[in-house]
Order: sequence, then C-alpha cells, then structure tokens
Amino acid sequence: MRLDPHHPPSYLIILGAAQFGMEQFEEAAVTFERAVKRNPDNEIPFIYLASAYGHLGRIEDADDAIEDANDLRNLVGLGELSLREVRAYSTDPFDNEIDFARFGSTPVQDFVRAGLNDIPALKWQYLVTVHVVLGPGNSWFEVEVATKIDIATAKSFHDRGVVFIDVSGESNWNAGHIPGAVHLPGERTADPNQVRFNKTTLGEVAQHNDEIVLYRSDWGIISPFVMAKAVTWGYQKVYSFRGGAQAWKDAGYPIESGQ
Repeated sequence: MRLDPHHPPSYLIILGAAQFGMEQFEEAAVTFERAVKRNPDNEIPFIYLASAYGHLGRIEDADDAIEDANDLRNLVGLGELSLREVRAYSTDPFDNEIDFARFGSTPVQDFVRAGLNDIPALKWQYLVTVHVVLGPGNSWFEVEVATKIDIATAKSFHDRGVVFIDVSGESNWNAGHIPGAVHLPGERTADPNQVRFNKTTLGEVAQHNDEIVLYRSDWGIISPFVMAKAVTWGYQKVYSFRGGAQAWKDAGYPIESGQ
C-alpha cells in the first residue's frame, strides 16, 4: 500500500480486518471509513465498521453504518441485515442473518458479533415472534410492546390528536390517507434522499413517550419491521391500525388525497 498509492480498495478491507482482529478498533474504524468510501458497493466493510464503532461505544455511528449496508442490500433486492434467523418459511423476509463465516476465524467472528449486539438497527428482530401455522402464507408475526387497534379505537385516538403515521408507498398515500397523518414510507427505494420511516424522521414528529399509530393507506398489514423498529428506538406506545385508510373510509370518515 505504501508503494502503490492507487491500490485496490480490497487492500483497505484486509488491513482493517487485521487491525480489527488485533482489537485495534480505533485504527480499524479509520481504515474501514476509508474502505467504504473507496468501495461503497460492498457490505462487508460496512458491517466491520459498525462492529468497530460498537466496540468503541459509538452506537449512533454504528447504527448509521448498518443502515447504509441495508440501503445497499435494498438496491439488489435483499432484505435488512439480522443477527439471528427468524424463519417461518424459506421465503420469509427475515431470512437475512449475517453470515459471520465471511469474517475470518472464530475469535474474529466473535469480536464482530460482540460489536454488533447493541446496535438498534440489528436489535429490533428480537422483538418479533413468528407464529408458524401449517401451510405457506398462514404464519403471522407478533411484535412485543406493539398493540393492534380497531377502527373505533383509531377514531378515538385521532380525535384526541394522537400522531398517525402512514407507512405506505407514494401511490397509495396519494390515493387517500387519514387527515393529518404524516407520510413516512416504510419501504426503502433506490433514492437515498427520499424521506422515509427511520429514527430521525420519526423523532421529528413524535417524542418517545407519545402515542403513535402506524397504518397503511391500503388494506395491507403493517410490516412487523416497522413496528419493531419504533419500539427499538424507544417508543413504548406503538399501535398498528390494520385496514388503514380504506377501513377509515369504509367507516364513513373523511379521507384526504394527493401529496
């Protein structure tokens, strides 16, 4: 690397991995920061970087690194990284457990996992319980500290000013949403600048002790990803309104359309 200033970015990953394996986490973090800039299409340095930050107690930075890796995975049709396998069937979107075998020997793998254990972007999966029912498509998910509500409860919450957050896509939101709701799409897109549901945007519309109601503009079921993430970020009064804007409209309540 000293002789060739134009060395390939893989050299930085190798150097960072060596520093990480020797528990030189400060040096490893600096190296992996360079590595992700040189090779932004490889998730491995992002995971290493997040773990190095975790060991250094830089949890916010670690969380951002994992979210960057998730954005990268989204571009190629992969789901969000997970520390454990939570599977109902092979097509389960939770089947994204980190393959620690890609990170060297067993002691190094243990270092990597240890640095990732407290990162919010990787902890939310532990709040999701999969209830397996015989036959594909019949399984259902339960999220700890997240409560399902019906139309009557949703209307009473709305009347007293509880924050409603619509996590559906742009087209469904424009077609019709609950008046006064905030639009924070739960699904990632190829546009990294799109406003979407994350810790920062949620924090701009609700405090940790506020009640929040999550819903979709169509009849779709709220993703357990979205509910569990809100709980992981410190929101303890999380409600999911199944049926969303369509159920709201069917009950005779007004709907807004457009942006």
